[in-house]
Amino acid sequence: MKYDKAIFGIYPRSENLRVSIGRHERGKLDGSIRDIIADEKRKFYDFARKSNVRIAGDPLFNWHDIYRPLFSLFSGLEQGELHRYKETNTFYRKPKIVGTIEFVNDPLKSQRDEFATPVYLPDGNKIENFFLPSPKCLLADSENVKSDSKVNLLNAYRDLLESVKPKTTVFYEHYDLDEALLNDIASLGDSSTFIVVTPESNTAGKNINKESNFKGIVSGNPEDLEKNLTISKESFIPFWNCKKTSIESKAQVNNLLDRIKNKLADSNKYTICNTDFFDFLPRDIADKKIAFDGVA
Repeated sequence: MKYDKAIFGIYPRSENLRVSIGRHERGKLDGSIRDIIADEKRKFYDFARKSNVRIAGDPLFNWHDIYRPLFSLFSGLEQGELHRYKETNTFYRKPKIVGTIEFVNDPLKSQRDEFATPVYLPDGNKIENFFLPSPKCLLADSENVKSDSKVNLLNAYRDLLESVKPKTTVFYEHYDLDEALLNDIASLGDSSTFIVVTPESNTAGKNINKESNFKGIVSGNPEDLEKNLTISKESFIPFWNCKKTSIESKAQVNNLLDRIKNKLADSNKYTICNTDFFDFLPRDIADKKIAFDGVA
Protein backbone atom coordinates (compact mmCIF):
# COMPACT_ATOMS: atom_id res chain seq x y z
CA MET A 1 0.00 0.00 0.00
CA LYS A 2 1.39 3.41 -0.98
CA TYR A 3 1.65 6.20 1.55
CA ASP A 4 3.20 9.63 1.95
CA LYS A 5 4.68 11.25 5.04
CA ALA A 6 4.04 14.56 6.76
CA ILE A 7 6.02 16.19 9.60
CA PHE A 8 4.31 18.84 11.72
CA GLY A 9 5.78 21.21 14.28
CA ILE A 10 9.04 21.60 16.19
CA TYR A 11 11.79 19.22 15.08
CA PRO A 12 14.80 18.54 17.36
CA ARG A 13 17.91 20.64 16.81
CA SER A 14 21.15 18.98 15.84
CA GLU A 15 23.96 18.95 18.38
CA ASN A 16 25.86 21.42 16.20
CA LEU A 17 22.94 23.85 16.30
CA ARG A 18 22.46 23.47 20.07
CA VAL A 19 26.13 24.24 20.65
CA SER A 20 26.03 27.19 18.23
CA ILE A 21 22.97 28.73 19.92
CA GLY A 22 24.63 28.31 23.32
CA ARG A 23 27.78 30.02 22.08
CA HIS A 24 25.69 32.79 20.50
CA GLU A 25 23.85 33.42 23.76
CA ARG A 26 27.19 33.67 25.60
CA GLY A 27 28.58 36.05 22.96
CA LYS A 28 31.26 33.57 21.87
CA LEU A 29 29.99 32.50 18.44
CA ASP A 30 32.20 33.11 15.43
CA GLY A 31 29.88 33.94 12.56
CA SER A 32 26.15 34.59 12.18
CA ILE A 33 23.55 32.56 14.07
CA ARG A 34 21.09 33.40 11.29
CA ASP A 35 23.35 31.81 8.68
CA ILE A 36 23.80 28.70 10.84
CA ILE A 37 20.05 28.35 11.36
CA ALA A 38 19.38 28.80 7.64
CA ASP A 39 21.97 26.13 6.81
CA GLU A 40 20.41 23.74 9.34
CA LYS A 41 17.00 24.31 7.76
CA ARG A 42 18.38 23.58 4.29
CA LYS A 43 19.80 20.30 5.60
CA PHE A 44 16.48 19.44 7.24
CA TYR A 45 14.51 19.98 4.02
CA ASP A 46 17.06 17.95 2.04
CA PHE A 47 16.72 15.13 4.58
CA ALA A 48 12.92 15.31 4.42
CA ARG A 49 12.95 15.18 0.63
CA LYS A 50 15.29 12.17 0.57
CA SER A 51 13.05 10.46 3.13
CA ASN A 52 9.97 10.89 0.90
CA VAL A 53 8.26 13.42 3.16
CA ARG A 54 5.56 15.17 1.13
CA ILE A 55 4.69 17.83 3.71
CA ALA A 56 7.50 19.26 5.83
CA GLY A 57 6.80 22.56 7.53
CA ASP A 58 9.33 24.89 9.09
CA PRO A 59 11.17 22.85 11.78
CA LEU A 60 11.22 26.00 13.98
CA PHE A 61 14.90 25.51 14.88
CA ASN A 62 15.17 29.20 15.74
CA TRP A 63 12.27 29.18 18.24
CA HIS A 64 12.02 27.74 21.73
CA ASP A 65 8.24 27.34 21.53
CA ILE A 66 5.41 27.72 19.01
CA TYR A 67 4.31 31.17 20.25
CA ARG A 68 7.69 32.88 20.01
CA PRO A 69 7.47 33.80 16.28
CA LEU A 70 4.23 35.70 16.81
CA PHE A 71 5.90 38.21 19.14
CA SER A 72 7.85 39.56 16.16
CA LEU A 73 5.00 39.28 13.63
CA PHE A 74 2.15 40.83 15.65
CA SER A 75 1.79 43.99 17.69
CA GLY A 76 -0.16 43.79 20.95
CA LEU A 77 1.72 40.69 22.21
CA GLU A 78 4.61 40.51 24.66
CA GLN A 79 6.55 37.59 26.10
CA GLY A 80 5.41 36.66 29.58
CA GLU A 81 6.83 34.26 32.15
CA LEU A 82 7.99 30.71 31.47
CA HIS A 83 5.31 28.04 31.89
CA ARG A 84 5.63 24.26 31.75
CA TYR A 85 4.04 22.58 28.73
CA LYS A 86 1.65 20.01 30.20
CA GLU A 87 3.49 17.33 32.20
CA THR A 88 6.73 17.56 30.23
CA ASN A 89 10.17 19.04 30.75
CA THR A 90 9.61 21.66 28.07
CA PHE A 91 8.51 25.25 28.64
CA TYR A 92 6.98 28.15 26.72
CA ARG A 93 6.79 31.91 27.16
CA LYS A 94 3.21 32.75 28.13
CA PRO A 95 1.90 35.37 25.66
CA LYS A 96 0.71 38.59 27.30
CA ILE A 97 -1.87 40.69 25.45
CA VAL A 98 -0.92 44.36 25.87
CA GLY A 99 -2.89 45.99 23.07
CA THR A 100 -4.74 45.36 19.83
CA ILE A 101 -3.30 42.28 18.12
CA GLU A 102 -2.36 43.24 14.56
CA PHE A 103 -0.15 41.80 11.82
CA VAL A 104 2.81 44.18 11.44
CA ASN A 105 5.91 42.31 10.19
CA ASP A 106 6.42 40.17 7.09
CA PRO A 107 7.85 36.74 8.05
CA LEU A 108 9.72 36.68 4.72
CA LYS A 109 11.86 39.64 5.79
CA SER A 110 14.52 40.02 8.46
CA GLN A 111 13.42 41.31 11.87
CA ARG A 112 15.43 43.02 14.62
CA ASP A 113 15.45 39.85 16.74
CA GLU A 114 18.45 37.80 15.60
CA PHE A 115 16.43 34.62 15.99
CA ALA A 116 13.57 35.96 13.87
CA THR A 117 15.19 34.67 10.71
CA PRO A 118 13.08 34.96 7.59
CA VAL A 119 11.06 31.85 6.83
CA TYR A 120 13.31 29.58 4.78
CA LEU A 121 11.84 28.77 1.36
CA PRO A 122 12.96 25.35 0.07
CA ASP A 123 11.66 26.12 -3.41
CA GLY A 124 13.10 29.61 -3.41
CA ASN A 125 9.99 31.70 -3.91
CA LYS A 126 6.86 30.38 -2.18
CA ILE A 127 5.96 28.99 1.22
CA GLU A 128 4.54 25.54 0.68
CA ASN A 129 3.68 24.70 4.31
CA PHE A 130 3.29 27.44 6.91
CA PHE A 131 3.04 26.63 10.64
CA LEU A 132 0.96 28.50 13.23
CA PRO A 133 -0.31 27.80 16.74
CA SER A 134 -4.10 27.60 16.66
CA PRO A 135 -5.97 30.70 17.81
CA LYS A 136 -7.67 28.62 20.50
CA CYS A 137 -4.55 27.42 22.30
CA LEU A 138 -2.83 30.79 21.92
CA LEU A 139 -5.67 32.59 23.67
CA ALA A 140 -6.07 29.82 26.25
CA ASP A 141 -2.38 30.15 27.15
CA SER A 142 -2.33 33.98 27.17
CA GLU A 143 -2.65 36.57 29.90
CA ASN A 144 -4.97 39.61 29.77
CA VAL A 145 -7.40 38.11 27.24
CA LYS A 146 -10.21 40.59 26.56
CA SER A 147 -13.60 40.39 24.87
CA ASP A 148 -12.21 41.53 21.51
CA SER A 149 -8.97 39.49 21.63
CA LYS A 150 -10.31 36.61 19.56
CA VAL A 151 -11.67 38.84 16.79
CA ASN A 152 -8.40 40.79 16.66
CA LEU A 153 -6.30 37.62 16.57
CA LEU A 154 -8.36 36.09 13.75
CA ASN A 155 -8.05 39.33 11.78
CA ALA A 156 -4.27 39.30 12.33
CA TYR A 157 -4.07 35.68 11.17
CA ARG A 158 -6.19 36.51 8.13
CA ASP A 159 -3.89 39.43 7.20
CA LEU A 160 -0.79 37.28 7.73
CA LEU A 161 -2.04 34.48 5.48
CA GLU A 162 -3.16 36.93 2.81
CA SER A 163 0.33 38.45 2.83
CA VAL A 164 2.25 35.18 2.76
CA LYS A 165 -0.18 33.11 0.65
CA PRO A 166 1.16 29.69 1.65
CA LYS A 167 -0.05 26.64 -0.21
CA THR A 168 -0.98 24.95 3.07
CA THR A 169 -1.15 26.25 6.64
CA VAL A 170 -0.75 23.81 9.53
CA PHE A 171 -2.51 24.89 12.74
CA TYR A 172 -1.31 23.10 15.86
CA GLU A 173 -3.71 22.84 18.81
CA HIS A 174 -2.43 21.20 21.98
CA TYR A 175 -5.90 21.01 23.52
CA ASP A 176 -8.95 19.29 21.99
CA LEU A 177 -10.24 20.39 18.61
CA ASP A 178 -13.76 21.71 18.88
CA GLU A 179 -16.46 23.07 16.61
CA ALA A 180 -15.72 26.74 17.34
CA LEU A 181 -12.03 26.36 16.55
CA LEU A 182 -12.57 24.56 13.26
CA ASN A 183 -15.13 27.12 12.12
CA ASP A 184 -12.79 29.96 13.14
CA ILE A 185 -10.01 28.44 11.02
CA ALA A 186 -12.42 27.87 8.15
CA SER A 187 -13.25 31.59 8.23
CA LEU A 188 -9.65 32.64 7.52
CA GLY A 189 -10.14 32.80 3.77
CA ASP A 190 -9.15 31.03 0.59
CA SER A 191 -5.48 32.00 0.35
CA SER A 192 -4.42 28.64 1.86
CA THR A 193 -5.64 25.13 2.51
CA PHE A 194 -5.60 24.09 6.17
CA ILE A 195 -4.33 21.16 8.19
CA VAL A 196 -5.36 21.13 11.86
CA VAL A 197 -3.42 18.88 14.25
CA THR A 198 -3.77 17.96 17.92
CA PRO A 199 -2.30 15.19 20.11
CA GLU A 200 -5.66 15.18 21.92
CA SER A 201 -9.20 14.53 20.59
CA ASN A 202 -11.56 16.07 18.08
CA THR A 203 -14.70 16.89 20.09
CA ALA A 204 -16.39 18.89 17.32
CA GLY A 205 -20.03 18.22 16.53
CA LYS A 206 -21.78 18.16 13.17
CA ASN A 207 -21.99 21.90 12.53
CA ILE A 208 -18.68 22.20 10.71
CA ASN A 209 -18.31 24.02 7.40
CA LYS A 210 -17.48 20.96 5.29
CA GLU A 211 -17.03 23.12 2.20
CA SER A 212 -14.00 24.76 3.81
CA ASN A 213 -10.35 24.33 2.83
CA PHE A 214 -9.54 21.53 5.29
CA LYS A 215 -6.82 19.52 3.62
CA GLY A 216 -6.48 17.41 6.77
CA ILE A 217 -7.82 17.05 10.31
CA VAL A 218 -5.54 14.98 12.56
CA SER A 219 -5.99 14.04 16.21
CA GLY A 220 -4.24 11.62 18.54
CA ASN A 221 -7.42 9.77 19.51
CA PRO A 222 -7.84 6.77 17.15
CA GLU A 223 -11.61 6.88 17.64
CA ASP A 224 -11.72 10.24 15.82
CA LEU A 225 -10.50 8.84 12.50
CA GLU A 226 -13.85 8.51 10.73
CA LYS A 227 -15.05 11.91 11.96
CA ASN A 228 -11.81 13.57 10.82
CA LEU A 229 -12.10 12.06 7.36
CA THR A 230 -15.62 13.41 6.88
CA ILE A 231 -14.24 16.95 7.26
CA SER A 232 -10.90 16.73 5.46
CA LYS A 233 -10.06 16.21 1.81
CA GLU A 234 -7.15 13.81 2.38
CA SER A 235 -6.43 10.84 4.63
CA PHE A 236 -3.89 11.80 7.31
CA ILE A 237 -3.14 8.90 9.64
CA PRO A 238 -1.43 9.43 13.03
CA PHE A 239 1.49 7.00 13.15
CA TRP A 240 4.72 8.16 14.79
CA ASN A 241 4.86 8.14 18.57
CA CYS A 242 6.93 11.17 19.53
CA LYS A 243 7.11 10.22 23.20
CA LYS A 244 8.81 6.84 22.66
CA THR A 245 12.28 6.16 21.30
CA SER A 246 11.38 2.85 19.60
CA ILE A 247 11.69 3.07 15.80
CA GLU A 248 8.56 2.30 13.79
CA SER A 249 8.86 0.14 10.68
CA LYS A 250 7.33 -0.12 7.22
CA ALA A 251 5.63 -3.32 8.35
CA GLN A 252 3.87 -1.39 11.09
CA VAL A 253 2.62 1.15 8.55
CA ASN A 254 1.21 -1.66 6.42
CA ASN A 255 -0.45 -3.31 9.40
CA LEU A 256 -2.01 -0.04 10.52
CA LEU A 257 -3.34 0.86 7.08
CA ASP A 258 -4.64 -2.66 6.53
CA ARG A 259 -6.60 -2.50 9.81
CA ILE A 260 -8.25 0.81 9.00
CA LYS A 261 -8.47 0.80 5.19
CA ASN A 262 -12.24 0.30 5.26
CA LYS A 263 -12.51 3.67 7.07
CA LEU A 264 -10.26 5.61 4.71
CA ALA A 265 -11.24 7.78 1.80
CA ASP A 266 -11.32 6.10 -1.59
CA SER A 267 -7.70 6.67 -2.54
CA ASN A 268 -4.58 4.74 -3.44
CA LYS A 269 -2.39 6.93 -1.27
CA TYR A 270 -2.46 7.94 2.39
CA THR A 271 -0.27 10.18 4.53
CA ILE A 272 1.20 9.05 7.84
CA CYS A 273 2.10 11.81 10.27
CA ASN A 274 2.82 12.86 13.84
CA THR A 275 0.36 14.56 16.23
CA ASP A 276 2.95 15.76 18.73
CA PHE A 277 6.36 17.36 18.32
CA PHE A 278 9.40 15.28 17.41
CA ASP A 279 11.32 17.71 19.60
CA PHE A 280 10.54 15.48 22.60
CA LEU A 281 13.04 13.00 21.09
CA PRO A 282 16.81 13.11 20.44
CA ARG A 283 17.60 14.21 16.88
CA ASP A 284 19.09 10.88 15.82
CA ILE A 285 15.99 9.00 16.99
CA ALA A 286 13.64 11.41 15.20
CA ASP A 287 15.67 11.06 11.99
CA LYS A 288 15.57 7.26 12.17
CA LYS A 289 11.79 7.29 12.64
CA ILE A 290 11.35 9.45 9.55
CA ALA A 291 13.97 7.91 7.29
CA PHE A 292 12.39 4.75 5.88
CA ASP A 293 10.94 5.11 2.39
CA GLY A 294 7.27 5.62 1.57
CA VAL A 295 6.53 2.41 -0.30
CA ALA A 296 5.82 -0.67 1.81
